[in-house]
Amino acid sequence: MVTFLSIITNLMFLLLGYLIGSLNTSLIIGKKFFKIDVREHHSKNAGYTNAKRVLGSKIAALILFIDIFKSILAVLIAFGISYVINKDIQSRLKNSDELVDFRAVSLITHQLYLFPIIAGIGNLIGHVWPVFFDFRGGKGVASIIGILVTINIILVVIFIIVYFIVLYFWKYVSLSSALAASISGLFALIPWISADILGYFNGYGDMFWLKTNLFYITFIFYLLALAVLLWSHRSNFIRIKEKTERKVDLFKNNKNVKL
Repeated sequence: MVTFLSIITNLMFLLLGYLIGSLNTSLIIGKKFFKIDVREHHSKNAGYTNAKRVLGSKIAALILFIDIFKSILAVLIAFGISYVINKDIQSRLKNSDELVDFRAVSLITHQLYLFPIIAGIGNLIGHVWPVFFDFRGGKGVASIIGILVTINIILVVIFIIVYFIVLYFWKYVSLSSALAASISGLFALIPWISADILGYFNGYGDMFWLKTNLFYITFIFYLLALAVLLWSHRSNFIRIKEKTERKVDLFKNNKNVKL
């Protein structure tokens, strides 16, 4: 029963995140305020970079912020649900008339294994394949940045550093995004990164056993999110291999960069 409830709740997190992610920001803003579908222009991608070319830098910056926030919001909602459920179980157990020793209390309290990051994965999937917009969305970079924020803000710093280093030397935005997401995610394997104070929103909270034995689950879930991101960039990788992908110079004004 416990396993069944854990699976059902985690699947609900996935669906919740997917629906939030499907509310594609660039498409909503473009259609609502500018009567423009950004997918009909330039790279035909419903993400930050294409929105910048079509709608302008200020609007694109707003879109980027909202897309990152959506990912964070999905995880926070799932975290809140996890917190309430586990606290309720703990409260019911403490108020029980049965005499239960500490080890039993600890075991029962932590029986529901709920992982808020699953909502972040759902949000990423929704951003790339939005149900409300014919399953044609963005590439998911902003969404995965949001996931990194919820794992540990330090990972975002690593992402930014790697991103600009790769962009400076190789000048491919898609490659920079993919490598930054891949390398920064590796640090989630460090226990204190994914399960300590700054990693609190992974859902471990004060669950000592889970933090010390299953901290790597965050990394496993992140790999799933990374797989979606890399898949969404497959056309970019093909163009890089064929040397037809446009390059970006950090110190020049770049236009019509296809992402």
